[in-house]
Amino acid sequence: MAFLYLDGVLQCSDGGVHASGTVPCTTSIIGAGTHTLELFFVDINNTQSALDFSISTEGITTAPTVPEPSTFMLIGTGLVGAAGALRRRFVR
Repeated sequence: MAFLYLDGVLQCSDGGVHASGTVPCTTSIIGAGTHTLELFFVDINNTQSALDFSISTEGITTAPTVPEPSTFMLIGTGLVGAAGALRRRFVR
C-alpha cells in the first residue's frame, strides 16, 4: 500500500496487496511557497515488496533562491580555515 499526501490532503492511494505496478498521480496547480509532501509505504507482504517513487515537474517554473547571509558566512569561514591550513603546511 502507498499513500501520497500534499499539504495534508490525500492525492494518491494505491491500497491493498497486489503485484508491482505503476500508479500515475497528477495534482492540480500548486501555489508558490513552501509545501509538504508525505509518502507512506506499508509493507504487508514480506517478499517481493518494492516502492519506486519519482516526481516529474513538467511546465513548472520557479524563482531562483538567494542564499541566506549565514550561508555566505559559513562558506567564508571554511575558506579562511582551509587557507590557514594550506599556509601552515607550506610554511614548514
